[in-house]
Amino acid sequence: MMKQTFIFLFFLLTLLGSCSNHRMEMSRLAYIDSLMEVNAQIAYDSLSQDSGVFLATGDRRLEMKYRLLMAKAQNKLFFKMPSDSLFQEVVDYYDSKGTPNEKMEAHYLLGCIYRDMKEAPKAIECYLDAVESADTLSRDCDYTTLFRIYGQMADVYRYQYLQREALSCCQKYSYYAAQANNIAQSIQGLDGMASAYYALGDTLKAMKLTLKCNTLYKKQGMHEDAAQVLPTLIYAYLNCGQYQQAHHYMNIYEKESGLFDKDNHIQSGREHYYVAKGKYYLGVNQIDSAEYYFRKLGCYGFRYETAKGLLDVYRIRLNSDSINKYSLLCEQEMDKILNGTQAKAVVLANSLYNYTRLQKKIEEEKQQKLRDKYVAIIAGFIILLLVIYLVRRYRNMQKKMSAELKEVNRNYVLTFQNMEKARQELSILQENIDLSVKRKQEEISSLQVALQEYKEKCDQYNKVGNKNALMASDIFLKFKEMARHHNRHSPSPKDWDALSAEFQHYLPVLYEQIIRSRLSTQEFQVCVLSYLNIDNTDISVLVKTSSKTISNVRKKANRKLFGDDSASTLDENLLKF
Repeated sequence: MMKQTFIFLFFLLTLLGSCSNHRMEMSRLAYIDSLMEVNAQIAYDSLSQDSGVFLATGDRRLEMKYRLLMAKAQNKLFFKMPSDSLFQEVVDYYDSKGTPNEKMEAHYLLGCIYRDMKEAPKAIECYLDAVESADTLSRDCDYTTLFRIYGQMADVYRYQYLQREALSCCQKYSYYAAQANNIAQSIQGLDGMASAYYALGDTLKAMKLTLKCNTLYKKQGMHEDAAQVLPTLIYAYLNCGQYQQAHHYMNIYEKESGLFDKDNHIQSGREHYYVAKGKYYLGVNQIDSAEYYFRKLGCYGFRYETAKGLLDVYRIRLNSDSINKYSLLCEQEMDKILNGTQAKAVVLANSLYNYTRLQKKIEEEKQQKLRDKYVAIIAGFIILLLVIYLVRRYRNMQKKMSAELKEVNRNYVLTFQNMEKARQELSILQENIDLSVKRKQEEISSLQVALQEYKEKCDQYNKVGNKNALMASDIFLKFKEMARHHNRHSPSPKDWDALSAEFQHYLPVLYEQIIRSRLSTQEFQVCVLSYLNIDNTDISVLVKTSSKTISNVRKKANRKLFGDDSASTLDENLLKF
């Protein structure tokens, strides 16, 4: 027995220790994730150093979290990411067991893997799945990842020359960046919109948005960023032939953007700007300078732009051989660009996603309608049962009251007969012994008290019966129906006269008391309806006034009738009659 107990305790302690270790490792991963935005390199190094610790635990949840964060770090550092087949396992895991944020991030990273593989349609599919996984109604929605998804989608669409789709993604990029309180990225989204408008030929919108971005960056004190958005504005002015304005912003761009070295060489990856330089020098008729920048552009792989620029140069020089050469070269390079795009496949993937989403929405609406139908049927059944119950209860109460009334009347008659008998005996014995007379007098007195009690009870039940009879009358039911339909129908003077006549018939004592108190017409109507258990809201509908006015009328009527200044005690005072 002791041995078994020891084994059990050892197992329990081992299990608790294991659970504790797993919690500690998850906390470490959470901390590393928090470092990702500050210094992705440190986060990557930490993950790499402790890979064996995270992967050797046998904890599936811990392993998947590690693999997700490792892919995230690799993506941020532009390192080689895992293969799509390996990372698909991570996506499948979070699809079944992850939070909306984890699902979104897993699909986003898979999209980045396909992006690096130059698989634009698959990348778009993954990005769309990531967006679908986001819960934007939740307080902890990861808006940072969400706006980055739209940024990646915009880039894919832009590289496939799908500018309208890129424009839509840039709009959402800017919006969700603002939701994440990332003002700089929100402005960058607007800059992306400006580029899309320019590519679509809407030069005016492109120029307005670029100037807006420039102003917003300056307000944030980000002057280099403010200058870096100017190329779109420069291209717009060049296309409009406004070379002076273009040159003005070119000077600002080259001096303030921080992208040029002391020899005025632009930062790597920004060499497309030499197109603007070439176009400017063509526009101001400095042909040699234009040719210099177009040929310089070719050194960085922009074959089509180089061929197109040199074609324009030789057209000005009227060099037919070079014109033919570069015309042919332009066509060849454009064919290469078009053949290299996956625009049709991307559009198909986008359309398929929209169709699937529409079908899902239609199916959800069908299910909702079916649920609403079942709820309506159940609610109707419950209401029917409640009505049946209330009707039966009312009938039972009526039967009980009728039986009690009969019993009171019988007792009243019997007591009256006994009193008459006692009186006869008294008359016989009156001339005899004084003691007998006294006893009979006491008996009569006692019987009179009992008779009064039974008479009061009889009057009370008669009053209740009369009230119930009044509430069952056609005119009262008509008033209840008008109150229920609110303002659809209102009682006529004839209806009020009929109700007053019924009230006088069944409750003459209360009616005479009300009449003697010289109440106004409105006060009289409110008293009658209050005595008949109609609430203030329905009374306000029947007398065509507000609930506040009804309260004041009740107070005045109570003062005139009973000397009571309270509105709330009117019903109680009326019931005493």
